[in-house]
Amino acid sequence: MFLKIPFSISGIYLQCLCTILMSSSNLAGGIFSSWPSQTLPLLLSSDSPLASGPITQLEASYMVSISYAGGVIGSLAIGYVPTKYGRKMPFIVTSLISLLSCLLIVFATNVYCILVSRFLCGISGGTSRVILPTYICEICEKKFRGAFGLLSLIFFSLGVSLGSIICEYLNFYTVPYVPLTFYLLSLLLILFPDSPQTLMLQKNLELAEKSIRFYRRNVSEEKILEEFREMKQSIDNSGETVTLQDFQSRAVVKALIIVTILVSTRNFSGINTIGAYSGIILSQIKVSVDLNEIISWFFTIQLFGSVATTFAVDTIGRRFTLMTGLVGNTLFLTIFGSCFYSQGGLDDWILIASFLGISTTGIVLINMPAVIYPEILPVKLRNAVGSILITLQLLEGLFLVQFYIPASNAFGTHSCMFAFAAWNVLALIVMWIMLPETKKKSTDEILEKLDKKIIPCCSK
Repeated sequence: MFLKIPFSISGIYLQCLCTILMSSSNLAGGIFSSWPSQTLPLLLSSDSPLASGPITQLEASYMVSISYAGGVIGSLAIGYVPTKYGRKMPFIVTSLISLLSCLLIVFATNVYCILVSRFLCGISGGTSRVILPTYICEICEKKFRGAFGLLSLIFFSLGVSLGSIICEYLNFYTVPYVPLTFYLLSLLLILFPDSPQTLMLQKNLELAEKSIRFYRRNVSEEKILEEFREMKQSIDNSGETVTLQDFQSRAVVKALIIVTILVSTRNFSGINTIGAYSGIILSQIKVSVDLNEIISWFFTIQLFGSVATTFAVDTIGRRFTLMTGLVGNTLFLTIFGSCFYSQGGLDDWILIASFLGISTTGIVLINMPAVIYPEILPVKLRNAVGSILITLQLLEGLFLVQFYIPASNAFGTHSCMFAFAAWNVLALIVMWIMLPETKKKSTDEILEKLDKKIIPCCSK
């Protein structure tokens, strides 16, 4: 199905509109991400809105962890979705599952309704994390790929902030209507064509050409045909069926190493763990500023950091942006850890500045994998590899959430911060040696660079 547009409009606006519609599901996901922290105290109290009464501490922990389990199932399942279903239809199904998760909370009378809702929310979140960056990468022009790829992550950060506000001012049964509205908005994607690359994999060249013309309106015929030929040649060279041989080339092996380290850095840089346990971490050292205010700054900075990263990736490039984030995050983690090692011997403002510095640079490390991994993987491997990567990320996140507190109690908070910094150093070395600049380059050009024996960063 194609959206009929009776007036002249540039393809860039259609790419942007499509990205916004898809990202609206991420905004709703951000609301659900912050929902437990705001709602669990109410559900645990005697004022619980559930007809069954207050929930237990064990049930509260299940509400947090069950979404991770759903995310693992969703991310694994999408990797096995046949090519004939494309990118668009699985995303539509994902949005429908999300709608159901909202409705379960609207009509919840006991904790089991909420647990099922959280599980379904996890499934849809794990699935969309695979589809979103791939779909956006494939429909956008090279020069806008980075900015639009990060737009969905900005929407997620915005959703987290919005969630904290609406949970404070709206009652328990009203809150779900807000994300439900955004999920309904995302269903309008049904009016847009699937990505040209996906349609080519389905051997439907006629629809693939219509798709690229739809997303490249007001672009010269010569450029459209040139891009269409590049896409077709890339798919013809790689074939349609995923085989073990696809993973044996030097370029793909390097790409897999890069994306695995990148995705793992989202967790092992410590940014997500520090954000989740920020109140507990900061309470260990007395500071002159209110803790809630500092934590509020932490998450607000992440929102503005996502916007800044969007401009950076298409101006100074992916590689330099990532390197800057790794160096800065390592420096701030080291200073932050030193504050705990000295048992508060350093000035309060050094602790606060380093904590906010971790937020500023950490958001780069959270966002960059979504931009880079669809760019450096062949089209036919994106679903399968993306599925494995997101599953790995969720399992790593679950591991860190469960074991951070015991580790910090056993070895000290400073040891955990130094360990996060050490991982960043490892990631920095790998990226410096292996990652080429991907800005405004096709996947074939990037893989050609990776296939060379010389270090990509030293090649022209």
